Amino acid sequence: MSAIPKSNLKRIRDILLADENGFSNDVNDNQGSDSDSDSDFLATESDDTSNSEHVSEESDLSNSDFEHGDVVTVSQPETLKKNGAIWSIYPNLEQSRTAAANTILDAFKIFFTNEMLELIVFHTNLYAKRYYDKKITPRQDSNNIRSDSHFWKSVDRIELESFIGLLIQSGVHRINIPADAKWSQNGVTIAGGNGVGGATNQLNYPFGLFLDDDQTVVIADMWNHRIMQWKNGDTMNGQVFAGGNGAGKGLNQLYCPTDVLIDKETDSLIICDWANSRVVRWSRRMDTKQGEILIDNINCYGLAMDEQRYLYVADYVKQEVRRHKLGENIGTLVAGGNGQGRGLHQFNWPTYLFVDRQQNVYVSDNYNNRVMKWNKDAKEGIVIAGGQGQGNALTQLSCPLELFVDTLGRLYVVDQENHRVMRWAQGATQGTVIAGGNGAGAGANEFNYPTGLSFDRHGNLYVADRNNARVQRFSIE
Repeated sequence: MSAIPKSNLKRIRDILLADENGFSNDVNDNQGSDSDSDSDFLATESDDTSNSEHVSEESDLSNSDFEHGDVVTVSQPETLKKNGAIWSIYPNLEQSRTAAANTILDAFKIFFTNEMLELIVFHTNLYAKRYYDKKITPRQDSNNIRSDSHFWKSVDRIELESFIGLLIQSGVHRINIPADAKWSQNGVTIAGGNGVGGATNQLNYPFGLFLDDDQTVVIADMWNHRIMQWKNGDTMNGQVFAGGNGAGKGLNQLYCPTDVLIDKETDSLIICDWANSRVVRWSRRMDTKQGEILIDNINCYGLAMDEQRYLYVADYVKQEVRRHKLGENIGTLVAGGNGQGRGLHQFNWPTYLFVDRQQNVYVSDNYNNRVMKWNKDAKEGIVIAGGQGQGNALTQLSCPLELFVDTLGRLYVVDQENHRVMRWAQGATQGTVIAGGNGAGAGANEFNYPTGLSFDRHGNLYVADRNNARVQRFSIE
């Protein structure tokens, strides 16, 4: 793993200090607020933030070309101990904001390598501002500190890791795929491929996929009623992470799961337990024996989570998509809900979902052979792929399933019954085939009813090849 170059750290600093995108300049914001609400704030200057015990074993700090003084410096702060917390006191807002930026840079120095920075450098401010734009001005009687001073509570390990977790969450779908990207036409089997079966080196109807940051593949192994995890480089055997106890309704069982995602903040799997008509959550700890029900009595098929951790669920019976707060059973209607049909306000078997940063929802409208985009708060959707009847022309789709939208707005979708994966540029009237499209088969350049799709942080494509009981990786060229 490479060290973090100074240029990237400076870019983060610039993002954090930019008035138009960064912290508020209202110096009276929250004036007089009680500093007892410590949990609402993260910190800046702290002797603890660079403690060696925090250093990840994967970060080679000794070889790093980052030096704290090379990026930004601030005056030595005064300190105040109040309510058990240590506060750093700065004479003006600019010094305080600068020190806040330094804390985040220290966090990156400790926890991240350059590869991870590439995922999140452009999305830092969203979560940084959430924590750092709340300023507290100390009262006049607080050790006689001037009332126009600014200060931040010293960071602790738990808060810092929580903040880092949010940054990672914000980068989950921020995969930068070049505009002219092409992929190898021959895939490599990275999971399964040993015939249909229930052994740990086999799959049986793999459906939805999710890629973790370390290229671990999580697979909804439908007819084995389990969720499998295959680590990068280990093509011999996967690990059962949920279910695997036969089909059933017990909390230790699944029944034909169709989709799965990782909630990084809780390090858990969220699973569409299709035949049980429920959404469940399982911790990713290896000693987890059962899950918990998040949403019950819902005819779910596909799942997505946005950056605010709202959960989106496609209901193929009610022909709708709802957004749920975690722990909320009813949810808010965001797409469809107008019965089965071909209208722009309708679906016919909605399956997989994708949600972008603006909370626009993309839906594979399976039996209508199209992909729909529903802008936030819209009353009807827009056809962005297919919708020209079922067929194999480049203007058509045939029962589309899992999908992904990149940072340029280009759609990638599994065209199931055409045994191919297609890309549709924003506003295009036809797509291009990026993998498969050579008829049903078991060759390295063929699929036999593909279902799931995902990308890793490098832009490599992963496809669940259902009837071949395997997952294929197509390397970006």
